Amino acid sequence: MGNLRIELRYALRERVLVGTLIVTFLLSTLAVLSGYFATTAWTAENQRLIDASAAEQRYALGQQSDAGGAAYYVHHLTYTPPGPLAFAAPGTIEDLPWRHRIRMLALEGQIYESDTGNPALSGIGRLDFTFLASVLLPLVLILLLYDLDARERREGRYELLQATSAEGPRTLLYRAVARTLLLWASALVPFLLLAPGAGVSASLIASVLLVSAAHLVFWLIVCRLASSRTAEGSTAATLLLAVWLVVTAAVPTAGRFLVERAVPVPAGGEILLKQREAVNDAWDLPKEATMEPFAAMHPEWRAHIEVTQPFDWKWYYAFQQMGDASVRLESDALREGVARRNSLMSWVALLSPPLAVERRLTHLAGTDRAHHQAYMRCVRKFHAELRAFHYPMLFGTREYSLEAMADLPRYEPCDV
Repeated sequence: MGNLRIELRYALRERVLVGTLIVTFLLSTLAVLSGYFATTAWTAENQRLIDASAAEQRYALGQQSDAGGAAYYVHHLTYTPPGPLAFAAPGTIEDLPWRHRIRMLALEGQIYESDTGNPALSGIGRLDFTFLASVLLPLVLILLLYDLDARERREGRYELLQATSAEGPRTLLYRAVARTLLLWASALVPFLLLAPGAGVSASLIASVLLVSAAHLVFWLIVCRLASSRTAEGSTAATLLLAVWLVVTAAVPTAGRFLVERAVPVPAGGEILLKQREAVNDAWDLPKEATMEPFAAMHPEWRAHIEVTQPFDWKWYYAFQQMGDASVRLESDALREGVARRNSLMSWVALLSPPLAVERRLTHLAGTDRAHHQAYMRCVRKFHAELRAFHYPMLFGTREYSLEAMADLPRYEPCDV
């Protein structure tokens, strides 16, 4: 420990190193602050939409005189609030829909019509703490450690250092560890200062510290293996940058390509179009073509499926549900395929520590694909509750009234 303290004091006298630590601190501060303001704005927008949705529902219900109109015109906001750690690991917040306005119509079209932008473009220029910890810190550490041995050789001290004392062979290791600790501290201090105020629990903070420390230890070992076995610093730098490019870019890119080829999934847009075609075609079909399959799915309503008018709300909502049923196989295949892809990417992450760090931090923050899939299950569960509430009024076993609509299901975020 004495040698480590000496190396820490020695490192803090190097202007280039201190300048690098300051830049790292500023980048980390920018990352956590931008993430904090973004998630704060996300939370505020959620609340604004919740209030607006409640007011819109009250107005829409006041304008309706029957169950069908109430089910048609009332919109419901579904959402997932960002977790406390989302400011550090926003994950898929900008890439996938975490909010929907749904009605008691066919659900598949409503889920897949959300405009989520271009995920490839949304990540350009985005600096968050996860990107800093997984991609930038290893690169900075390489710049700090690649020429430790080569510098001693250039200045003629390497052989003397190795021969003069029992600790001599470990001196450069202490030096590398000291620089790694300083870099880790400069990146984590802004996070540690902001995390408690953002409501991050002590266990989550400890997990982030452990993940980031383990990642830097991996790169410390790689840097020492390269720099101690090459005589020239430029050779070590080239080798280390090649390793960084392979595990940071090549492995994840190739892994995603292979996983997507191995596990094909239907496109959400194709599901949307097929569902809407089924709904539109139902207008021109005999009503029995809709009501009989619906009764097979809901035998409790078989005694009430007769439609004697050109238009009946129960027929309308029956073919909405049958539109969903027409794409059930594709929708299930999409959900299962996404889950399978996500599982396979966890194996790819074993070959890419930066990808493993990203996946772990977004999982801790609740912003990864697995949590998004859980949110989508929550939306489907709520839509099923809406159908269960409205069908008794639509099929005539319960009278419609504003008093009865007071029991309209209210969306509550699931524990995802």
